[in-house]
Formats: sequence, structure tokens, C-alpha cells
Amino acid sequence: MAESSDNAMELLNAAVTAKAAIFVVNTDGSGQSISAQFVAHAKPEDPGVIWARPAVKHAETAKCWAAIKARVSVRYTVGQISAGAEAVIVKQIRDYWLTETLPISAFLLQEPTKVWVEQREHTRYQLRNDGGGIRAALARTDRDRTSRVIGPEARASLWDLGMGGAGFICPFNRALLQTAPNAAFEVAIDFVGRKAILPGVCAYARANGNLVRLGIKFDLAAASPEATALLKQVIAELEKRAAQWERRSA
Repeated sequence: MAESSDNAMELLNAAVTAKAAIFVVNTDGSGQSISAQFVAHAKPEDPGVIWARPAVKHAETAKCWAAIKARVSVRYTVGQISAGAEAVIVKQIRDYWLTETLPISAFLLQEPTKVWVEQREHTRYQLRNDGGGIRAALARTDRDRTSRVIGPEARASLWDLGMGGAGFICPFNRALLQTAPNAAFEVAIDFVGRKAILPGVCAYARANGNLVRLGIKFDLAAASPEATALLKQVIAELEKRAAQWERRSA
């Protein structure tokens, strides 16, 4: 992952221009999140100030976050590339004029920092709202795959998912940052009444405000054929949802 690189800033600007869908998480440790969409740069000469529109059901949450100038983590996709940034929500208004006749609710993102691009072999799909029936639990395991839940992993929330791995957010824990990288984990996926256990290794653990972001790389060679088949079904469903979201956002 490259942070604050010229390429990362170019991707952020491209995402704003394309009015990309975004997934916004409050970094206060609550794990609270909203779905939204980039609208435009507030000033063409200043890429550090960006307008975004929240999903209708998340407008009130965005307003509350703006009132306290919440620091958030923003995730978006440009083509097949996943990227993100930290920013502060400094303002929310009800009458941003998207066109001459269409006012919308919008919030203002300022000071994007720690802009990053995630290099992956497989596309990752962000989970929106409650996951739409897709759930996952994270457990640290012994190397012999004997599962045992350790500490805050029990409170981990699934962030994104792909054939190559999954991203989770957890409450901040310094010990987790120090011990998770390269440790063995397993991800238990639950979808339409079916469950699958996917073994893997923690590729990274990074602090993000009052949260910890964990990246799990799957070891599909060690997974059962049934687990791999269910993962493929889940990814197909997420791909379909992503296409529908893009059509609605166009």
C-alpha cells in the first residue's frame, strides 16, 4: 500500500470526477459507517476540499458527524483499483445544488491525508450498510488451524471481501497491531444460510484513528472445495451489487 503518493492523489481526483461511490467509516472506534457518493471538488484549484452526498438514510448521521468535525476513513474504487484516504467532515448542508433544479443534502470533506492505493491481485468489494445478508467473523488460529478467538478480533467488522482476502476494522488495540501481522487467522463467512471457513494470514495491521484495519490474505489451497465455492458465490453477488450501485450513481 502506497500512502500520500502522487498516484494516490491522482486516483482520488479521478474518483471525485467520476462521482464514485464511497464507504465512509468514523474512526472514533465506534465502527459506525455510511454510504455516500463523491459530488465534486468544492474549488477546482483546491483538491483538498470535496463535496459528497450521503445515502438518504444516512443524511442525519452525516449531519451529526459534521457537527463534531468527525475524522473519517473514506474508501472508493477507480476501475479495478481500491484506494482510500482519511479526512474530516467539516460541514453538511441540505441545499447543495446538484443542478439548477435539483438541491441535495451534501457534506464537505476536508484535509484528505494518508491517501493510499491498495495493490491486489483480486478485486475487493466493499460491504455496504449491514452487508446485505453477507456476514463474516474473524478468529486468530493456531498454526494447526485450531480456532480460538483472541481479544478484539471478536469485535471485528467486515469491511471488504475478494477472492484473495478480506479487510476488517477493529477497535484500537496496540497489542493487536504488534501481534497480528503474519499471524494465522480464519474468516468464517455466512451467506444465505450457508457457512464457510477460509484460512489465511494477516498481511497487515494498521492504525486508523481509534480503529485498527486488518488485511487477511486467504490460503485457498488449504480451504475446502465447499468453502471456495461459497466464496465465489458471495463474490458474484457483490460484483452484481457493485454494478447496480454504479448504474444508480451514474
